[in-house]
Formats: sequence, C-alpha cells, structure tokens
Amino acid sequence: MGLPMTDHRFAVFAVFSRAIYLADADDNVRVLVDHRSPRGPLHLRVRKLPGLGVGDDVLIVDGTLSFDGGELSIEEPWVGRRGGLPSTGLRTSDALDQLEELARRIGGRGPGLTPEGDDILAGVLLAHWHLDPSTEPELLKIARRVDTNQIASAFLVAAAGGACIEPAHDLLEALGNDDND
Repeated sequence: MGLPMTDHRFAVFAVFSRAIYLADADDNVRVLVDHRSPRGPLHLRVRKLPGLGVGDDVLIVDGTLSFDGGELSIEEPWVGRRGGLPSTGLRTSDALDQLEELARRIGGRGPGLTPEGDDILAGVLLAHWHLDPSTEPELLKIARRVDTNQIASAFLVAAAGGACIEPAHDLLEALGNDDND
C-alpha cells in the first residue's frame, strides 16, 4: 500500500476543485488533497492545493511535494487502523462467493467520480477484510477484476487490503467495540 516518500515521481492525470489525482509509472494512484479532506491510504494531504494541471509532473522527496513553481510539505501518510471485528460465523468461501457476485453486479455502476456501486463495494470489501484479514488475497483479486475507472479501482484495492478513509475506520472501530454512539 505504501509508496516510498523519497524520490517518487508522479504525473497529474485528473484535477478537481478539492482533489488532484496523480499516478506513477506503474499506475499507482495517489490523491493530493487539502487539510479539510479526511485522511486516507491514498491521500497526500497538504495545507492548500497547488495550481497543477493534467500532465504536470511532481516529485516527492522526504515528505515534500515539488512541482514546477513550488514545494509543499505533505502530512505524514496514513494507511488506516487495522483492527478486527467480531466474527459473523459465516463460512469464508460462501461469503467470498457472494462478494464476487456482488462485485459483478454493482462494480463500476452508478454516477460519481467513484461510481456509487464502487463506493458500496469498497465498504463491503473493507468490512470483510476486518472480519477475516486472511482473505486479503481473494479480496484483492475481486477488487482488481471490477471494470471501473482508475480512481475507483485504486480505492477498491486499498479497501480490499483493509485500508480506507479515516471515517470508515472510525465506524468499524465503533462497531467492533459495540459503541452505539
């Protein structure tokens, strides 16, 4: 999940008002966001987004993002807490078969930068990982087979590896602690 924070080159491939998407030569995706966005496994948080455009190159060296015309400090990367949830008693093979079918039916469907179906699927993959981390290889295969866009695919793979944005981990932690608040 983690990429080296030293001498790593990316190119901008999508720019939105609150996020700038970067990919390296191996198509590893990271998202440059400002401090208002939640922490996440793909997020590189900075105080304020720079004025980058599609095709611009950036270089990360020792936690500093360098680009034509400037440099910004990146917050310490965060990959999420990895904890467990109480077991459901489901047989893993049955649950994985059902998850495979769910991925076929909803993956890549619906509106949004990450389609709604992918957002739902990411939550299910993340929850399943937390119920049984030993299924990570199977979950990753399911996530990688979803026919969707590059951004959504990166988030699905992260979720299949047990990592998502901080609010999702907060919810799972509360559920695992039987916290009703």
